[in-house]
Amino acid sequence: MRFVSTRFGELEVADQDVVHFQKGILGFERLSKFALLPYREDSPFFLLHSIEEPDLCFVVTNPDWFRPDYKVEINEDDMRELAALGCEEISVFAIVTVPENPKDITANLLAPLLVNRKNGYAKQTVQRESVYRTRHLISEEIRRAEALSSTRTPNETAASVRLVEAEKIRAG
Repeated sequence: MRFVSTRFGELEVADQDVVHFQKGILGFERLSKFALLPYREDSPFFLLHSIEEPDLCFVVTNPDWFRPDYKVEINEDDMRELAALGCEEISVFAIVTVPENPKDITANLLAPLLVNRKNGYAKQTVQRESVYRTRHLISEEIRRAEALSSTRTPNETAASVRLVEAEKIRAG
């Protein structure tokens, strides 16, 4: 599938990289078709680009790399809407805000995106009675994870380095 992006020009997207939000994303309910593309092969970030609106592109990431204890409540309605047989089919993403200073990059952990990678169905869900907020400073989350762990794993060390990716995304 081909579509035009204001920022990236004409893009070719494989069918398996197209996700469908039946109810849209909060604030963008009328848009349902998005391309989920890796920012770079070695990056934890992805671009979630609207196929219907050439100006709209979100930066998203799987929060596991900076918040290893992140938990998402997925109920039966979510599973039905995603046509998922089990939670293992679902990938979780957080919308990221990349400000001018990449050290101030935040992630919305209150309203994650759920994507069934087998069929491309997706939805945004708002966590109820949650400790999560719409703006979690990723650098603070990394420090928090490191403090909770008495030994640093290679994954946690890599997470600290990945904030550099935000600066590259911002530069375009």
